[in-house]
Amino acid sequence: TDALDFGGIHVTETADIPFLINNVGTSDLTVSEVAVSGDGYICNFESEFVLAPGGVHNISVTLDPDTYIQYPGVVTITSDDPVNGVVTVDLAGHGLSQDIGLSSEALNFGEVVHPQSIDVTFDILNLGNYDLTVNDMVVDGDDFSVDFNGIFVIGAEDQATMTVTYIANTFDAVSGVVTIFTDDPLDPEVTVELRGVCIFPVITLTDEVLDFGEVHVTETADMTFIVSNNGTSDLTVSDIVVTGDGYVSDFVDEFVVVPGGTQDVAVTIDPDTYVQYPGLVTIASDDPVNGEVEIELAAMGLSQDIELSTDALDFGEVVYPQSNQLTFDIINLGNYDLTVS
Repeated sequence: TDALDFGGIHVTETADIPFLINNVGTSDLTVSEVAVSGDGYICNFESEFVLAPGGVHNISVTLDPDTYIQYPGVVTITSDDPVNGVVTVDLAGHGLSQDIGLSSEALNFGEVVHPQSIDVTFDILNLGNYDLTVNDMVVDGDDFSVDFNGIFVIGAEDQATMTVTYIANTFDAVSGVVTIFTDDPLDPEVTVELRGVCIFPVITLTDEVLDFGEVHVTETADMTFIVSNNGTSDLTVSDIVVTGDGYVSDFVDEFVVVPGGTQDVAVTIDPDTYVQYPGLVTIASDDPVNGEVEIELAAMGLSQDIELSTDALDFGEVVYPQSNQLTFDIINLGNYDLTVS
């Protein structure tokens, strides 16, 4: 033969093709060398040998490819044949292999408001000329997941799109890794780094208690507390409820406090008698940790409260021109000075 064609050989395998050297002459043929040139090729020639007339010698050529390219080569046989002292056999073959590639080695999800989620895709590429089998995908990172549903195959020079989901559950910056397991002979494990930042509102209040002190029943008193957002995303205050007789607030509708922002809220006490006025302000928001916070309210109503010891005085019969005296008491039952004008 003047050519040996190995066809396609996977890089994890080798292939052997034998050929025969015949002496069709009438005297001994001395083969002094059999040399192979070309990456990936070797032969089993060890030393000079002699073929008697009609004799045959078997030579084997092996191809051991290490990547997915064409493998040209030549076998050169040197002998004492006076006409064809050097003859050649052309070699041909091509390597077969999977070759995994990634469209991105890192996915950055940016800032995501708790507890929302976001999807980002990446492609698994098969740069090789042989089917790539994806055996498994493992995610390290509690806030991340990937849409791997079982073993699948990516054809030669093809690709598959994968989706990674980040759910912003863990406050602050988080990281993770997707590890992809395939039958790529050189890179059986490849990774994609994952990064995301969970942003969230944090409600803080200037006061835990609003104490109005003493307020006369003919007056009202106002106190203001401040709602602050010390978080990293907008704080939505959906409701402010005031409980307790005599109290109202100026809350009308839902409002939003930007990160670092504040909102004033006023509470008014309007007492109608001289008693203690306990109360409570409940603030509902989308703070993921403190969705409801409270402020205690306290006040003392002040008032005069007149009462008489008797509603009538009966002087009876009195002889003219004598006199008689009776007394009655004016009582202030209240907790504030009573002025008798």
